[in-house]
Amino acid sequence: NMPTTIVVVPTVREPDGLAMSSRNSYLNSEERAIAPMVYQALLAVQAGYQAGERDATLLRGAALTLLERTPAISIEYVSVADPLSMRELETVGSEGALVSLAVRLGGVRLIDSLFLGRYWSRVWRASPSTPLTSVSNLRSGPWTDGYNRLTDNLYYLVDRFDRGNQGWG
Repeated sequence: NMPTTIVVVPTVREPDGLAMSSRNSYLNSEERAIAPMVYQALLAVQAGYQAGERDATLLRGAALTLLERTPAISIEYVSVADPLSMRELETVGSEGALVSLAVRLGGVRLIDSLFLGRYWSRVWRASPSTPLTSVSNLRSGPWTDGYNRLTDNLYYLVDRFDRGNQGWG
């Protein structure tokens, strides 16, 4: 066993919303133009949640509907899960959820995620070594809407091991 601390930080995004990743360099120009649909699918789930929808199947459906309109995208999964246990939810409770997805676009696997509601604070509490100043900094300044912008890093690590350990690229 190795002592490990996972620090969840905001995803850095391109101006069109695509999460920055070395994988993006493998997209051709047509695929790159389609790739922001991944983030748009997450935003569709967020919009449903903000409008009061709590049925996880319907929330997943919002992303699936958008992604299925684009034949170039092959969907691997869309998940609405508890971010600590990574178990799929039937209903999103008052604390929220982690929404994540993986798609293939051409030969490139793209993943992205975002938190709904206040679940991000549970992730921070799960790591007692996380400095409280880090949490405070994310609650103010440019990350005021951090509840919905903290993404991918925790899920990226879990995804590598739970879904096939396909490398770190």
